[in-house]
Amino acid sequence: MKMYSRTAGKKLMALILCAIMMITMLPPGAKVSQAAATVSNPRTENGVSTWDCIYFGNYYQSNSSTKEPIKWRVLSVKGNEAFVVADMALDCQPYNETDEDVTWETCTLRQWLNSTFLDVAFDAEEQSAIKTTTVVNENNIYNNNPGGNPTMDKIFLLSQNEMKNTQYGFNSNYYKKSETRQCKPSEYAVENNCFVRSSDDYIGNCFWWLRSPGDRSDFATYVTYSNEGSSGYYVSSDVIGVRPALNLDLSSSLWTYAGTVSSNEGAGSGENPTVTETPPATKKPVVTLKPDEVSDDTAEGTSGSLVIGEDQSGAADSSSGVSQFFPGSWSLKSTRYPLELSKTVNADGTYSIKGSIGIGRSNLLNKESEWNKYKAACDKLDETFDEYETLYAYKDMFGLEESTVIHCTGWKGSKKPQLSVMGYVENTYDAYGSLIKAEGRVVGDLAWKGGATWNFATPVGPMYLKFEAGGKISLSVGPTWDNANKIMSLDGSLKLTPSISLTGGYGLDGVVSLSAKGACSLPIDLISKKQKKWGTKGTFKAEASVNLFVLFVIDKTWTLATYQKTLWDSSKSVNSLNDDTAKNSVNTRLMSTDFAKKTTKWSGKAKALNSTNAKTLKEGVLKSSIPISAQIGDKQVLVWQDYDSSRSVANSCVLKYSVLEDGNWSEPKAVYDDGFGDSYADLKVINNELCLVWQKQKKEITASDVDTIAQQMAASSEIYFAKFDDTTDTFTDIKQLTTNDSCDMLPQFVEQSSGIKIAYISNDGDIYQSSGTNTIKCLDYETNETTELVSTDDAIGKYETFEVNGTVETVYCTADQTETHSLKTTYAEYQYYLDEVFDAENDISVGSLEYCDGNIQAIVNGILYRYDIANDELVMDMAGEQNFDNNAVYVSNGTKAAYVWSSYDEETGQGTIKASLKGSDGHYTNPIDLFDTSGNIARVLAPILDSEGNWRIAINEENPQDEIHALTYYAKEESTASSLISAGVNELESDNGETGIDFVYQNKGDSPVKTIHVKVTAEDGTETAKDIEVNLLPGETLADTAYVDLTEIEKGQNISISIWADDEVQQSDHTASEYLASANLAVNATASEKDGVIMVSAFVENKGTSDAAGTITLYKDVEESASLAQEDNVSCTSGDTKQVDLSVSAEDIVYDENDAAYLPLVIKADGGDYDESDNTVYLALYKNKTVNVDTTPVRTEAVTANDSPATPTLTPTSTAKPTPTVTPIAKPTVTPIIKPMSTSTAKPTTKPNPTLQQTPNTNVQPSQLPSATLTPTTDNRNPAADSTKTTLKKVTAFKAKALKKALKLTWKKAAGVSGYEIQYSLNKNFKKAKKITIKKASVKTRTIKGLKKNKKYYIRIRATMRKGKRKINGPWVKTSKKTKA
Repeated sequence: MKMYSRTAGKKLMALILCAIMMITMLPPGAKVSQAAATVSNPRTENGVSTWDCIYFGNYYQSNSSTKEPIKWRVLSVKGNEAFVVADMALDCQPYNETDEDVTWETCTLRQWLNSTFLDVAFDAEEQSAIKTTTVVNENNIYNNNPGGNPTMDKIFLLSQNEMKNTQYGFNSNYYKKSETRQCKPSEYAVENNCFVRSSDDYIGNCFWWLRSPGDRSDFATYVTYSNEGSSGYYVSSDVIGVRPALNLDLSSSLWTYAGTVSSNEGAGSGENPTVTETPPATKKPVVTLKPDEVSDDTAEGTSGSLVIGEDQSGAADSSSGVSQFFPGSWSLKSTRYPLELSKTVNADGTYSIKGSIGIGRSNLLNKESEWNKYKAACDKLDETFDEYETLYAYKDMFGLEESTVIHCTGWKGSKKPQLSVMGYVENTYDAYGSLIKAEGRVVGDLAWKGGATWNFATPVGPMYLKFEAGGKISLSVGPTWDNANKIMSLDGSLKLTPSISLTGGYGLDGVVSLSAKGACSLPIDLISKKQKKWGTKGTFKAEASVNLFVLFVIDKTWTLATYQKTLWDSSKSVNSLNDDTAKNSVNTRLMSTDFAKKTTKWSGKAKALNSTNAKTLKEGVLKSSIPISAQIGDKQVLVWQDYDSSRSVANSCVLKYSVLEDGNWSEPKAVYDDGFGDSYADLKVINNELCLVWQKQKKEITASDVDTIAQQMAASSEIYFAKFDDTTDTFTDIKQLTTNDSCDMLPQFVEQSSGIKIAYISNDGDIYQSSGTNTIKCLDYETNETTELVSTDDAIGKYETFEVNGTVETVYCTADQTETHSLKTTYAEYQYYLDEVFDAENDISVGSLEYCDGNIQAIVNGILYRYDIANDELVMDMAGEQNFDNNAVYVSNGTKAAYVWSSYDEETGQGTIKASLKGSDGHYTNPIDLFDTSGNIARVLAPILDSEGNWRIAINEENPQDEIHALTYYAKEESTASSLISAGVNELESDNGETGIDFVYQNKGDSPVKTIHVKVTAEDGTETAKDIEVNLLPGETLADTAYVDLTEIEKGQNISISIWADDEVQQSDHTASEYLASANLAVNATASEKDGVIMVSAFVENKGTSDAAGTITLYKDVEESASLAQEDNVSCTSGDTKQVDLSVSAEDIVYDENDAAYLPLVIKADGGDYDESDNTVYLALYKNKTVNVDTTPVRTEAVTANDSPATPTLTPTSTAKPTPTVTPIAKPTVTPIIKPMSTSTAKPTTKPNPTLQQTPNTNVQPSQLPSATLTPTTDNRNPAADSTKTTLKKVTAFKAKALKKALKLTWKKAAGVSGYEIQYSLNKNFKKAKKITIKKASVKTRTIKGLKKNKKYYIRIRATMRKGKRKINGPWVKTSKKTKA
């Protein structure tokens, strides 16, 4: 949620912090000749700014060991003085080391810039060329938060005013996303924790500090990665870049000219790094990997990128008519996803490579429990990958990445198609690089949810179609790692299908209501088994129809016949694009009355209602009917436009009502039946009276042609009023409020007024508002006085009126002659924000516009803009992670509030009513499904939340098969509803003797879930249960681990895991079943050959907590098609290792074409094994090959693009019987070393003669495993790892003191450290923990603010140290404390 404010008391959403390796620009190789050259002020032309640049000073940029010239942009030149700012973020530092009230004068960043940075970046002569500047520190420009005293600085940061100063080349709108403010970090800044954006249109950008105060005294402002100003964030944040500024004496000879840089508004900066590597045309896979080079000690695994797709685009033909209905121009963009790899080399030269795909974490590669949890999650997702929420639930747990892969011209929604992938790969290779075994899995989803609008040209001016986005994925692939070429490929098929549905209800814009249906889609084949060549294919298809109704009876219809075209096909050598020309027809007429033939009688009798059983009140109602509803006492009154077949078509619309009481809807009655047509209405309870105001014809319409009918309607359109008598259930006191020749229309009650006040639009006589003056007027019902609120020559669509301090104000949407829509208001305080947020030159789409509970709320392009009148602040929000539907309707009962809208999937024919609820923190939740409309399209909604929070919604819904509309009533009690998507025991996760249960759980109800119940039931009837505190909002999906005591449940039997919430009945969709394994056995082995017999010594380790037994089998091939030897009933006590000897004849060994054989040795536990990852080990045998066995400790090394494969030495095959070289396999200990190891391919001249020293033992401890001693050779592929190790001691005297909504932490200052890292969380396992980084060793206290009161927090601290570029961490020290109530 983004917030703009001129008052205090605001919070930004938590920053999503993902440190992803990026490809950065190369630093300048050499200085340009010394500048007698002159530099100039910035130039701006057609929105593009160009700056002269200079080199001055030197600082670490590409790495932390070598300084490079600093490039500066010239913002202003005055005589011999230049005002410059760094071209990139040079470092990453907090604005202030601690969270406290600070200004630029007192912050630690100012001290750092004018001491440490100044001394490192500039020598004494250069420092003398830097002018000492009197820095004026203005107040926050929006809420006047004090900026502090002026300062005298050599180095400083830009201010809010400076970063929007057009004379400096910046865009003048502080909150506009402008590439004039784009900034990328140096690699050194990224290394120091600077956030860098890894996806969408802002890839490679960072945050950068401003010196101006934020909207709180402990906030400072900054520029976001999307190049717009912010309202501020905590001064202690350690992920925001530093972009220094200074004034330079140009008369010095210490600077050189560095050319120019330019911005390019809307098209992306020319300085963006190239992030896509185009695969060679001969390659088949579209998905390739080229890992980025990683320096020593920078990560635990190798960071690479999985590149999906290619840059392609295409468009529908301009003559087809498609672009009137849909975006016709589409493009596919190649996109990178994180790939983390680690390589484990065994003593015998065999090695394994494992990698995570699509997530931003490397630390799980080398932690067994985390790695197994991740693989299990991928496997579970593969079973349910149609559930996008399931995949998205792992975003926080594993750092799941999303990227925009598909773009379409003109899409106004903020959400774009986001492709997420998640997977793993595990490969085992022999000593010569030949693949022994490969396994892996990739799952993914194309997420594109939310609404948007499309400018639709009509004879009465521009209108908007309602779009609903959808994204589907068809994925059946397996990842393959080619270690020789260092390339990842995905074999199988991958198809993405972004789609747009026209599901618009009768959204009102002026007197015109509009309905649409249809869809377009672009299936894109990214990987296809049928393709013989590499490439992608995108085929566009569209069909649609649009109905426009004027005053309910004039119907203008547009129809687009099916259109199809292949926009691109790079899988073929020559593109062959087919084009099915569409037929676009337009028809204008009085509405057809054929629907009346299927009109049914009213059916309002009581019936049991729930989410799947709606009540159809009447079929065959007006297509364009707009029902409205209100609650008065214990009665609900429903008003709608109905068809009267006794009248002529032009006069046939009559306003009717029905009353719900005791579960029954009364027989409909006309509000006021004088034979003349009714139209738009508003219904509101004012001073405990239900009032109705509506637009009505004062005389009969006699014309027969459409144009004349519209003219007569305009001349006779007046405003009427009535009150509801709840004793007689009738509307009384009917009055005609206006009497004139003007067109008075679209009435509404003024919100928050002291009495009954009615607003309406008046025009000189044009019902379409295309000519004359349009005026919003306000009539006081008590005094009969009318005032003009605003007049304009532009057409007025949606508008809302409200009273503030006794004055009636309005906010309204206009469309000018250029078809540009704008949002305007008479309320000056609100107009201030509209000017700041919305660029007057950019067309906007205003959907819902309402006054709600003291706020003016507008949904613009799918984003909710909520202006709080009392606090004078504007808040931007979304429906959780999705867009709002533009036609969403706000509903509230005073304590519970939500936006409600309809959704319809053209492909599946599924219709739903969705709701996004407002949480206690003001955020709106992810949408939930309230009702299933049984395949019908809900065109117009009239929702009510009663005093108990129950849903009551009247709907005009359409049957898409026969296009007949019905008035339907849905009712549902407030409820808790949830679904257990997956659950499983994770024996490798434990806490205080309790076993981990990994689960994915979704809240489908309309209230938060505070507690979930976890119950495990065994086949023998044993049960154990535990309650877990959560805070799961409606629509949220939680992927987490619960810890449950399973000690009473006997293993080796089936169990069921049930998870449900309070107020729920335990049901089948709350339960998952699995087999509870009883053992955790692992196997390792050594082997030797003597007299034609291969002797295998297997070592079975019991890693579980109880005694176990199993069967060990030696197979003849990787497929495990047949066994060579087997030993049953191998028993092993907990914690012990047992040796088992097997033998096999050398004649039974079958070698492959590479003269190698791989024998799987498998231990299978009786009763199952809960960790099967270490149940198999491969014995590699080579025929007449020399293998150098390195007995140094096993290591993990980085897999990098320049890691050359070893070239094995092959001995010519003799006629004698081959003697296999058998090498022992030791269990690897994964200790990552990132720097690529050098390789050597020298041929060994002699064959090693192994001397095997075995110590038979039936009960061997792991540390006693036998080793092989081999004669050294000249093969140096596996040099020993650097054993130098630096350790840090624990932080001592760590304590927490409770404050109200805060905790004060203290500890003893540690020696020999660089700083400290603190994490705190409400979860004792530190799930979703927040991090504080302290970069000074002298700090020994920190206060954590903004916590929840009376809540127990878990805190831990550790010392940190920098050794070159390597970060060393000490052990964690934990404590916990509850904040004050």
